[in-house]
Amino acid sequence: VRVSSNQEPVKQLPSLTETLVMSSEEEDACPPSPSLHRSREVCSSFQWTAALPPPARSFKARVVSVEAGGLLFLQLSGLRSQYKELSARMEKVLGSSQPDCGRESFLPRQAVMARWWDGARYRAVFWAYTLHSGHAAQATVTFVDFGNTDCVAVADLRSRLVGTGLPIFALSAVLGGVAPVGGEWSPGTLDFLAATLCDTPASLRVRLLAGGGARDRPLQVALELPPSGPGLP
Repeated sequence: VRVSSNQEPVKQLPSLTETLVMSSEEEDACPPSPSLHRSREVCSSFQWTAALPPPARSFKARVVSVEAGGLLFLQLSGLRSQYKELSARMEKVLGSSQPDCGRESFLPRQAVMARWWDGARYRAVFWAYTLHSGHAAQATVTFVDFGNTDCVAVADLRSRLVGTGLPIFALSAVLGGVAPVGGEWSPGTLDFLAATLCDTPASLRVRLLAGGGARDRPLQVALELPPSGPGLP
């Protein structure tokens, strides 16, 4: 999908590199709870910092997830190294950690760390428990740096937070001027978008549509897909 090349600059932003520099001695906002009691005693009020706006009206990014309603989540290509640093720190701090609070002590909208099916730890927001035989077996969380909402084992949640000084890496966006047939995005269409956009190894050129601002959420965007490879449509 392409749009006209509106190159109007956005307001000068602070240096992303300066904003996202991490110290190897960073103090986490929520240290582990020695009593393993309720996570609200550890850190129930902290909220992840909102994502920074893109640096210009035209920028490169990766689509990292496609969610309900046709919502896209983008990670700026220029921040890739910073996220790798954060990922390494999360693994170092929490990779072999044990549960640090009671199984049913997390609160809706609480900032947490969660392990996904790939075994890695990620920054997340807790929403709700799924009960099995009257006990909390799984939890619904949103992985804030990727935008996807999923269920994880309660045992894989941690109240100790890593990367508290960093803004969220995922920017929410929608394809401007694109609407689903019938007004609703079908699962098949969302799967097609995910396969087309998320499985592309190269970064995509993203353009903010005229009339949309860099601080709007979701961003109104158009994407320039890379040329199709041999054998692809």
